[in-house]
Amino acid sequence: MDPARLASSALACGVVLAAVACGSERPTLILAATTSTYDSGLLEVLIETYEARRPGAAVRTVVAGSGQALELARRGDVDLAVVHAPAAEMRFVEAGHAIARTPK
Repeated sequence: MDPARLASSALACGVVLAAVACGSERPTLILAATTSTYDSGLLEVLIETYEARRPGAAVRTVVAGSGQALELARRGDVDLAVVHAPAAEMRFVEAGHAIARTPK
């Protein structure tokens, strides 16, 4: 699966979880992403595409380093984390803070 489609699918799953958890009329996905993902412009394109395909949904982003993004996810402050620290990601999943890791 290409990276853009994978990210869009991941965002879709996150919004479903956010909508169920919050019960709000306008589901908001809180996404932690690395500074390099933000700086590349990829994050903006993915979010615009996601929101265009899902009227009423919104994405709020927190830009941080991989370690900080994973910590935000561990605390439950974000719904989804896009990071690039394979060893830390594996520890995160093994500790039970996430159900899966999808490397791409």
